[in-house]
Parts: sequence; C-alpha cells; structure tokens
Amino acid sequence: VLTLLVLMYPLLQGLALHLHSAVTGSYIPGTHSIAFINCLNEQIARDIARAIMDKKLAAYVNILPKSSALYFWKGELEESTEILLLVKTRTSKIGELSNYVRGEHTQLWARPPAVCGKARTQSRIPTWQKEAAGALKCGAGLGPELTPLLLRACFHFRSIHPFEIPEIISLPIDQGNPLYLKWIDENVPRD
Repeated sequence: VLTLLVLMYPLLQGLALHLHSAVTGSYIPGTHSIAFINCLNEQIARDIARAIMDKKLAAYVNILPKSSALYFWKGELEESTEILLLVKTRTSKIGELSNYVRGEHTQLWARPPAVCGKARTQSRIPTWQKEAAGALKCGAGLGPELTPLLLRACFHFRSIHPFEIPEIISLPIDQGNPLYLKWIDENVPRD
C-alpha cells in the first residue's frame, strides 16, 4: 500500500493542485508559456507570426527588433542579426507550435494558391508558399486538375521556418496578471 501511495503521489499532488485552483480561482504555475523563436529577417518573422496566429497556436506574438547573435554552426563561430518572436500560449500547445514551425504538419489547401502559374495575392500566405506556387506551371504536361495535388505534395512537410534547425524554446510562466493569463486561455483553444 505504501509503495502504491509513493507511486501515485505526483498524480495525487497534481489533482489536488487543480482542485485547489478550481475552488480558489488561483493560478497554476506553468499553465502558460512564452516561446522564443528566432527569425532571419522581419518579413519571415511576420509570416511566421501570422501563420501561428491563424492556427490559433498563440494569443499574442511580439516581434522584437533586430538583435545580434553569436553561435556555433557546423564547427564555425557565426555572427548574424535576427528578429525574435515572443509567443504567449498555453504550455500544452508548445509541442504543436514547435511541430508546426518546424514543418512536422500537414498543410492542405482547399484551393491551390496558384493555378497555371498565376500566383494568388493572399497576404496571409507566407512568402515561400507564394514563390513555390508561382513556380508551378501547367505547361509541363500537367493539366490544371493535377496542380492542387502537386501543391499538396509540395507543402505536405514544408517548414514555415527557413532555418535548418530553428530555435524554438519555451519557458513556463510562473506568475502574472490573472486577467492577462485568463485572456490567453480565452484566445488559445484547449487541446
């Protein structure tokens, strides 16, 4: 019996914390997180931020101005300027957010962004998608009916982030304005 109680302690403690929070209205530390995502330039940062918001993976995204970065890449010391995104979301959404930005998702189109080489002008489509869609031509023996299938195949595992290994890290929010944290809850759907 004692062994069973020891094994169940983390579960019971979590349950007690949630029950206490529900009764008192207090915040459970770590329910929300801030994710940091570095971007090559401002246009890419805006495209990624817009895509994250369109998927309702965050309640708020800050786009911070250029900062200098030093890092090792393939054994060499590199220096660059980057734009940093601060993404406020539920902690339970961090895995989905990371997978989405890294491209481990399926992105299917109801209508293709391009038909017979004419790029659609939709500001919410990230720049790389517009370029890829504009590059497809119907004259290469493919009929217009195959273009949507080709676009789906092209975009199936395409990352919305251009870096080979994008920086996506998060920190849990321990405390904060209860009204703001509630606002995050209201704007990011539960799993």
